[in-house]
Amino acid sequence: MSKLEKIITQAWYQNKKWILIFYPLELFFSLAQKIRRFFYNTGLFKSYRADVPVIVVGNILVGGTGKTPLVMELVSVLKSAGYSPGIITRGYGGECKKYPLVVNKQSTAREVGDEAILLYRNTQAPVVVDSNRKRSANKATQLGCDVIVSDDGLQHLSLKRDIEIVVFDGQRKLGNEHLLPVGPLRENTNRLNSVDFIFINGKQNISLLQQWKFKSFRLDIKPVTLVDISSKKERGIHSLKNKKIHALVAIGNPLRFIQTLKFLGADVLPHVFDDHYFFTINDIPKDKLPVIVTEKDAVKIEVLPLTGIEYLKISAQLPEAFKIQLLKRLSHLISFNKNRLEK
Repeated sequence: MSKLEKIITQAWYQNKKWILIFYPLELFFSLAQKIRRFFYNTGLFKSYRADVPVIVVGNILVGGTGKTPLVMELVSVLKSAGYSPGIITRGYGGECKKYPLVVNKQSTAREVGDEAILLYRNTQAPVVVDSNRKRSANKATQLGCDVIVSDDGLQHLSLKRDIEIVVFDGQRKLGNEHLLPVGPLRENTNRLNSVDFIFINGKQNISLLQQWKFKSFRLDIKPVTLVDISSKKERGIHSLKNKKIHALVAIGNPLRFIQTLKFLGADVLPHVFDDHYFFTINDIPKDKLPVIVTEKDAVKIEVLPLTGIEYLKISAQLPEAFKIQLLKRLSHLISFNKNRLEK
């Protein structure tokens, strides 16, 4: 994260008044959004309907909120219910020139992006990378997927969706509640009226969400184990207690990772990089202290000729009440689509 980005982010979440000098740009951004949505709602811009149900997992803020762990657990829930889900993602940070691209065992983070690799390895579901949502949805359907989970894409109106899930960070909340660039919001909070489910990652104390509490759930993301990137050997997270460590992190909300390590009792020396940053050998500390990274960063570090670096494995836990509601709604969608096609 550059110095300018840090200053702007602090202004968003510490309610600095100087950021209001960009208020005219916020008005322009808001107007452009309304015009764009009007064009889609009236059919002036075309929106594609996939042959199978589409679940979009996204957020209305910039930065990390815990979306990727939620997607992974969501796919697990769908698989357990007998579905064959597929994931579509933009593959941010990837350098592939030919799309759509189906992730496989030989794919690299440099090619398809770190999140695509992470999703594929943790779900073993088809993962299709393409910024064109229509194209990626078609490819997922061709691969035999009967449900599509879109990793991000809440603002990608070119693809119709059947279920929308929004994720918030319980610590950062809604910032100063302004739209970009004055605040961190991609969309106005009234957008939450139309989504189906809202997840709050961590503390559930966002008073603004009280009017949507009937569809709000807590997302618990917990550390599970430490995994050596090279040997895949695991050790317990309790081993971090009272240990001085280096923490390398290049994700949307690095503070959450650092705080998790501190909660586990570690004395953390943080090294923060831009989201999706590709590490080099020179980025790795040369002393003998343990180096801990996120699993998302591990898929980029694993190609370096290094040993002894570990990543913190995490797991998302979804409430049973949400699972019941989701599967019930999905069953109704499939029955409706089947009847529609038969007619």
